[in-house]
Amino acid sequence: MGSMLNTSPNASSSSNANIAKAKPKASAAIALGVVAALIGGAFVAGPASAKTSIQGGQNACKAAFQSQTPAPSSLRVDANETKATGDTLIYAYKVKTAGDDKVATATCTVDRTTSAATITMEAAPATTLAAR
Repeated sequence: MGSMLNTSPNASSSSNANIAKAKPKASAAIALGVVAALIGGAFVAGPASAKTSIQGGQNACKAAFQSQTPAPSSLRVDANETKATGDTLIYAYKVKTAGDDKVATATCTVDRTTSAATITMEAAPATTLAAR
């Protein structure tokens, strides 16, 4: 009543045949899983890698502002006014230029495919003086 190891030649060949039959099923399942993962990964990673991120858009806007003459001494983005579409990122900025205490409003639009930033300075509101 020792071990239950079957050493007959028939037992060995039938168990090898069962293993051989099981391997193609497992290999097919693994291959199918790998293909599904590759296809799924392509759909998930494809669009994200081709477009400028929100932070990348802010960096492009800052670089565009810094290239202006005179360069602004202060920039603040209004996060509540930031808009993202499929093709563009739009930021609203408060801009203070060096040597001037006036704060201007600007809009920076970034093309998400090229990362090109376009700055539009808003016109200052018209002020009227009351006649005295």
